[in-house]
Amino acid sequence: MGAHGTAVGRHRLSRLGGVLCAASLLVAATACGSDNKGASSATTAASASASTAGATTTAGGTQTTAAGSATTSGSTASDKSTIKIGYLGPQSGPFAPTFAPALAGIQTYVKYWNDRGGANGHQLDLEVYDTQSNSSAVLAGARKAVGDGMQAIISNDVYFDTAAPYLAEQKMPVFGFGITLGFYGPDKQTFFSPMGNWIAYQSNVGMKYLVDQGHTKIAVLADPNPGNANAAHAISNAVKTVGGELVYENYGVDDTNSAALLAVAQAAKDAGAQAVYTNFYGTAPAQLQANLNQIDANAVVLNGSLGFSPDIPKQFGSAVEGLTSEVFTATWLSPNIPGVKLYMDAMKQYAPDQLENNSALTGWATMLLFGGALQALGAEKPTLESIAAAANTLQNFNGDGLMQPVSFPQMHESMAPCMGFGQVKSEAWTLTAGTDTNPFICGTPVAAS
Repeated sequence: MGAHGTAVGRHRLSRLGGVLCAASLLVAATACGSDNKGASSATTAASASASTAGATTTAGGTQTTAAGSATTSGSTASDKSTIKIGYLGPQSGPFAPTFAPALAGIQTYVKYWNDRGGANGHQLDLEVYDTQSNSSAVLAGARKAVGDGMQAIISNDVYFDTAAPYLAEQKMPVFGFGITLGFYGPDKQTFFSPMGNWIAYQSNVGMKYLVDQGHTKIAVLADPNPGNANAAHAISNAVKTVGGELVYENYGVDDTNSAALLAVAQAAKDAGAQAVYTNFYGTAPAQLQANLNQIDANAVVLNGSLGFSPDIPKQFGSAVEGLTSEVFTATWLSPNIPGVKLYMDAMKQYAPDQLENNSALTGWATMLLFGGALQALGAEKPTLESIAAAANTLQNFNGDGLMQPVSFPQMHESMAPCMGFGQVKSEAWTLTAGTDTNPFICGTPVAAS
């Protein structure tokens, strides 16, 4: 994303990876305790689900059972009908720089599988509904999508709540990274997120990661956007669960203002913070790391919005040494994971310039979840009701290791608590947790209240 001096920086980004589950991500799916033993058992579970290199790849990837055994439905019968899906999101307006690139991953998924006989035998007919970064346009777009006969919607939109009641009433299955409160809850059985409810909950895994790195004194910052501030409160609650000390908190930072960022950097330093968790977007987390380094604060910034974008070290150079990101999915830094390899192969063929774009990866991961629903649908005729019902049968679904295991209907209310971590070292991103075949480490969900 470009300079953060726009309204975009004040809204929740699709954190393919972040803890605003962080998302962060990704984060209560598995009971991985906050102690070392619990975290280890969760990591083992994620590793078991990611070890599917020998499995047949399908449009949805691999689904695992609770015991970790892999099952696929590459030979599952399908009625071969075309499925109409709509993308509902901002392709214009101030939010477009943040969210529009997700469409590249969605379109690539559609092209890749359509060219290979369809997603589990179904050709996908994709229609784009530009919400123009406007709340009224979201509802108008949703109504048009329903009127046009869409059978599923893919959406990541800061104004999604304006359309959520209507789409729920229409029983429309919606797949997305769910960046608003209205995407989740017991009454939202038709909305599906790859990381579960990361608005009401956050994983404590990011804080555990920091403490394990020796950064025990932690500051938590957020802009005043309600969703961001709510999630940041959960992170603050998580600090003490892993033996950390919350030394400074501020939930009203104007992250579009360079002077405000410098001021909170100084405040964090004065409080003795060794790490600063930021619920900022745009390039604000990178700028904050540059500010901390400039004033010799000896503190790292942990963020969930930037992912491992190569544009950040290119733009900021050595000034952002130490900047750390958490991600909800495996990325191109883990090319040996089957699900990642498939993503990279597809992007290289259809959208090579977007391969290392976190939003594009978000779009692809969302489509993986949709593909998992089609896989579970089998030979049943695709309808609004049958697609949603099939998605609600997914258990420990991981998209051939690209995602951490997620299960429905549990994830309508809880969250997936695992994430991957990387850090800028010598002006390049490098993985700093997990393994080559399983970049995830796990924690437990913490409520924002």
